[in-house]
Amino acid sequence: MTRSLKAAKLLLLALAIVLAATPIPLHAEPITEPADRRYDEIGAMPGGAPGACTIIYYDLCSGWMKMLPTLGIGNKIGVVYDLAIECAGGPGHECENLMNYWYWYAAGGAYGMFPNVSYALFTVDEDDCLVTGSAATAVVPMNGWNAIPGLGSTSEDRIALVATALGIIVKPITDNNEKNATGGPACDGAGVGNGTSYRFRDSPGGPGLCPPEVLADPLGPVNLLVRSVWNCPTATGVAGPGGAPESTESSTWSELKRLFQ
Repeated sequence: MTRSLKAAKLLLLALAIVLAATPIPLHAEPITEPADRRYDEIGAMPGGAPGACTIIYYDLCSGWMKMLPTLGIGNKIGVVYDLAIECAGGPGHECENLMNYWYWYAAGGAYGMFPNVSYALFTVDEDDCLVTGSAATAVVPMNGWNAIPGLGSTSEDRIALVATALGIIVKPITDNNEKNATGGPACDGAGVGNGTSYRFRDSPGGPGLCPPEVLADPLGPVNLLVRSVWNCPTATGVAGPGGAPESTESSTWSELKRLFQ
């Protein structure tokens, strides 16, 4: 064996050792600080249902949203809805969850081929701590809007729609108070979020946060880009942050929220 061939083999061996000792990242997207992003309506087009109660809390009047850091495995986030106020539900009314829409940033690759998020409904206590969950539905998340079939029914006043990260590929998206504050006429009266979007668990396998952590930016609470469609006996129209249905037409509130300059 020539000296040059031996040198080449030694070089390859050294390279193999270095590569073996180098950890391979599970996810190419680093965990970052919250970042401003222009809203892009991609994915499953969100909607409502005639005669149903569609609850929307986020406000995209400025055309900007906020991308939060990547969720770790086991982390839980979600939105608590007061069905008694929003949809005339609660005790004596069996409200059925018809459909949900959730906006994510989801990195693809091999990890995007497997169910990386599960969804469930949870009852909550007076502090909005999670109590009892429904059967979870695991899905492959996509960039933009994701359509989630109905997750069951409830006669509770308050219910939480919760997403649990099963992999480290998704970043939650919220509205953007800071951009809305300077959003011009389209954002007149926009204000900040209503404090119903939460982080329920922030470590893999760790205990749930009780009370949960309200998602917020420097100006106040923010709302996750999530909409939830319910069928309650006397509820019609689309519920907004004011509580009462805004209209008997299921598209009115959603169209208002989607307008931006």
